[in-house]
Order: sequence, then C-alpha cells, then structure tokens
Amino acid sequence: MRKKEIRPLSPEDQEYVRNFLQINDPLIRRVVARYMHPNTPAEFEDLLQNTYEAICRQLDVFKTCENPEPLLRTIAMRQVWATNRKHRPTVPLLDTVSAPTEDRGLDELLPTSTPAADRELFEAVYVRRETLVELAAEKGCKPTTMHQRAKRARDHLRKELEKIGM
Repeated sequence: MRKKEIRPLSPEDQEYVRNFLQINDPLIRRVVARYMHPNTPAEFEDLLQNTYEAICRQLDVFKTCENPEPLLRTIAMRQVWATNRKHRPTVPLLDTVSAPTEDRGLDELLPTSTPAADRELFEAVYVRRETLVELAAEKGCKPTTMHQRAKRARDHLRKELEKIGM
C-alpha cells in the first residue's frame, strides 16, 4: 500500500500542527512507550516521527474532529505495531501448535502456571466455542467485564509463553 503524499503545509496548518503536537505530545509519548517492545532511544524517536508524519497525512481529519484523542491513540498504536511487526521474527507455519482436540486437552497445551480461572475461560471459549457474551450471561456479569477478563487472561498467557521462550 502506497502512502498518501504529504502536501506542503500552509503556515496556518504548520501552526495548527505545532500547537496540536505541543498539547498532545505527552499522550503520543505515553502510547508509544507503553506498546513499544524494543525500547531503544533511536527507535522511540523514529516512532514519534512516523506518528507525526501520519498526523500530517491526516491533518484534514484532525481539524474536523471534535475530540482527536482516540484517533491520535489509534495512529500511534498502529505505528508501534507496524514497527514491532518488522522486528518480530517470523515463525514458520509448521512450528505452530495445533488446536486442542479430544485426545489432546487444553491442559496439555497451557503452561502449568496458568490460573484456574484463565484455564476455565480458555476452555469455554476455545474448546466449547462459547461466546464471551454467553459466558457473561452465564456468570451474571456484564459482557464488557468478560471481555476484560479474556484480555487479561490472554495477556497473562502471552507473558508466560514469552518467559519460556515461545
């Protein structure tokens, strides 16, 4: 996908971008620092510059936005993800772990340090194919609560797998 050319900014646009970045630079830095994994100063600055460039490319959208913060967060996160994708080693498809089957249970695939609540959630979602909305109704909580639990469980699993080198 080709990038949209940046048109030369008028003095008014330059002033708008300068003021916009002066106000929102701490937010951009927090987002980049939070989601960036290889945390070297040069990569950090490159990501900031890529984010600023993306803002300039979408300046018309920012000018018409009443609350540009969500769009700004999205742009910064996408820049970080794109950079992380470039630096992440690729895994051949043959080395992936197959999905749990009846003869090979989920307990065999999950690390032993996975909490019981997370195991139960993974089994319901990935083995029994229940939706998070169904699980929320079953447990008597809001669907957003169940989505948060699932995200925390996946994050915990991701950290555990990284510890053991997977």
